[in-house]
Amino acid sequence: MKIFALLLLFATYENIAIHDNGISFIDGDSSRAFSDLGKRYAYFERDGVAYVIHDPATLAALRTIMQPQVDLGRQQAEVGQRQAELGRKQAEIGQRQAELALKQIGARGPAASRLSERQRVLSDEQSALADRQRPLAQQQSVLAEKQREAARIARPKTEKAFEDAIRSGVAKRR
Repeated sequence: MKIFALLLLFATYENIAIHDNGISFIDGDSSRAFSDLGKRYAYFERDGVAYVIHDPATLAALRTIMQPQVDLGRQQAEVGQRQAELGRKQAEIGQRQAELALKQIGARGPAASRLSERQRVLSDEQSALADRQRPLAQQQSVLAEKQREAARIARPKTEKAFEDAIRSGVAKRR
């Protein structure tokens, strides 16, 4: 047991890719192509040696380990979608502000006043949208911190699962 603990302590894991049951997790070089591995697999490199796991039980264990990160990722995506929608609205208002600014260049008298008032209204709308963005950004920050903590907790569990898979022969050299 002590030798196993030492191996685990000094082993280096890189380029982890897990694809199973609709869950995809990549930690490392995401430009690698793994299409030849099928739809359900875990790929990792331990000390520069590549391994692949197709064993359903090991993949289920890895999925359980990764589930908190997956759940947090979904929450982050939902918040990101709301941020993107607000950003789209902000961009639309910005475009209208730019168009008004061009009209204001030559405007005089009552026309200039009307354009200035419209510009003020658009600025107020922008401010309101920015006020709605702030709590979303704060929520995203909290989720990112939770994601880092979940990854910190999952990493040694994932590495132990990989070590067990190597030791049992479930992980095959690639």
